[in-house]
Amino acid sequence: MLGSDEHVHHVNMDKEDNSVENLHLCDNKTHSSYHFKTWKLISELYKCGLIKFDPDVGYYMSPDLASFAYD
Repeated sequence: MLGSDEHVHHVNMDKEDNSVENLHLCDNKTHSSYHFKTWKLISELYKCGLIKFDPDVGYYMSPDLASFAYD
């Protein structure tokens, strides 16, 4: 059982992947900072044209992967 200030972060962002190497125990503040930094990185990649948002699938992705749809 997790404490009130503990959170399990899924490193690859896939909540279905509970393999040990994908899980990182941290406090709630640290977990929030991980996600904030991820969105900040996505924003910078988008501004540089390295990724795009595909509204048909609702994901940011590399233009090279635009032909792949995500579930």
